[in-house]
Amino acid sequence: MERLNFVAFDVNTVSPPRDVQGITAQLATQVMYDCLILLCENPK
Repeated sequence: MERLNFVAFDVNTVSPPRDVQGITAQLATQVMYDCLILLCENPK
């Protein structure tokens, strides 16, 4: 993923009432974290 040219990223449709065990929220958090790390490692 380091070679990709990120323009933007977002997490869409995390619904707490349907995510009773929090798995989707944990995955969304990890995706956002990974994208932020990539952004910090490769500033424009």
